[in-house]
Amino acid sequence: MTGIQSLEARAALGSIFAAASYILGSGRWIHRSPQKSFDRAVNLAFIASRLGLYILVYFILHLGVRGDIPGFYVEPARAALQGALPYIGYSTSYAPLHAPLDACLLLLWNSPLVIILFSIIAECFVLPVWLRVSRLFLSEETVRIAAVLYLASALSVQFVTIDGQDNAVLEVLLGFSLLLLARYRALLSGAVLAAGAVVIKFLPLLFAPAFFIVAARRFRWQALVDGEPVITAAVNWLMGEDNLEPAWNFGGRGERFEVEITGDPTVSLTFKGLQPETIAEGLKRNPGVVATANHCVNAIPDVCAAEPGIKTYLDLPLFAGRPAATLAGR
Repeated sequence: MTGIQSLEARAALGSIFAAASYILGSGRWIHRSPQKSFDRAVNLAFIASRLGLYILVYFILHLGVRGDIPGFYVEPARAALQGALPYIGYSTSYAPLHAPLDACLLLLWNSPLVIILFSIIAECFVLPVWLRVSRLFLSEETVRIAAVLYLASALSVQFVTIDGQDNAVLEVLLGFSLLLLARYRALLSGAVLAAGAVVIKFLPLLFAPAFFIVAARRFRWQALVDGEPVITAAVNWLMGEDNLEPAWNFGGRGERFEVEITGDPTVSLTFKGLQPETIAEGLKRNPGVVATANHCVNAIPDVCAAEPGIKTYLDLPLFAGRPAATLAGR
């Protein structure tokens, strides 16, 4: 099959599944069946459609494997079978254990088709997991429509069933991570999310901030000497001051940084101006972000002057601000 023929076939397949998604999504039947019956039906339909299409494409039509599988999956996997290390013995843009995982699959069946089959099997767990996750946040009607649309998704068919991309593994792991988080298993939730970044690709790291989206958080770090705190750094992060129980607010002085040194004499200092007055102003230019960038910029001369190797704050001098070039000679 030529590149043009492949493109035409994909366009036709996408049109068919797009039409199917509209027909299935607008039908009333999806809202009438009991929950268990609906879940069973949509999952069985998903498994049958994906495996059936897999058999049709690769065992009846005998089409060749295309996309990322030959170059970005199989070749690194074969290198891993020879004992090569990721990023050293072979080039890959995926996670460090991605090629070893594919290598194990090739040991079971020495064919690129095993990698596609693995992705399909992984995707068969997407709907069972995400049906449970979505029911924690969405109405039953919305959940069922979303499930049917995913069943008839042209993107799912083309990228997973035909191309064999293993993003479905990340979908499953992310779903499990959210379920664990809902059950207050934060540590295990983070471990499951991190597994995707180690085994498949670094994409799950993009979802990590979502696990920390809450109304407000208070952080505190302490440096101890003989078990006694001598330095305390604390910060309060709020997503607004409304609807917090108990109430949190910044007081009459607004957002600020406070520094207090206890001694003889004890002194305190308040910094203002590092927080934008409004969200709109902060999107244009955030003073706090500028101040953070200044620290990085001021570090450039000392970093460039350092010997090759990994350096930490203990190896480099303190980074201080420097006068503007126009003022340096005055």
